[in-house]
Amino acid sequence: EYSQAAKAQRRAETDVQVAANAHNERLTRYNSMRQAQELEVDAAREAEAQVQRKQQARELAQQQWVHDTTLRMQTLDRALDQAGALCKKAIYVGEGALEQADDVLKKLGHTITEHSFDGFDAVENNLNAL
Repeated sequence: EYSQAAKAQRRAETDVQVAANAHNERLTRYNSMRQAQELEVDAAREAEAQVQRKQQARELAQQQWVHDTTLRMQTLDRALDQAGALCKKAIYVGEGALEQADDVLKKLGHTITEHSFDGFDAVENNLNAL
């Protein structure tokens, strides 16, 4: 009886050991799967973070482009305003110069006409004297 009890006890111990080993293997597989899932979740979070960083960088680049373009347009507007003002000034100065030239030509025209009539009168007097 003792040997049968000892055999039964050893079988029971073996069965317990086999069950414990099987449990440990399942636990190891479960932990491995859990770690794999956690790695997948971490990778997905990192991918999402990268997408968000890229989107933020794109938005920042767009904002910078709009800012730079606005500054360039403002500079161009100022340059055009200055060019317009210079053109108006040149037109004003040019009109004044034309008026002065017109006055000079009118005076010159009167002088030429007066001298011409004087010459005609002299020629007419000479002709009459003949």
